[in-house]
Amino acid sequence: MSSWSSLKAITRSVSLIARVPGWLLRWNINRSMAKKTFEKELLAAGISPKDARELRELYPFNMQDMIETARSIK
Repeated sequence: MSSWSSLKAITRSVSLIARVPGWLLRWNINRSMAKKTFEKELLAAGISPKDARELRELYPFNMQDMIETARSIK
């Protein structure tokens, strides 16, 4: 690998590392908004507030679940 290719790879890696926290934060905010919308839809459908809150917490794709899945991939 030439020095130019190595330099490009390093800069792209650093750029990716710098962007990942923003992506995770945006994903977390979007998920939070989706959970709120999900709860509002449940309330509009006539579900009791207590049940709607419980179902809201079952909303899929928790960040911890994704991290555990990524760690388990070998």
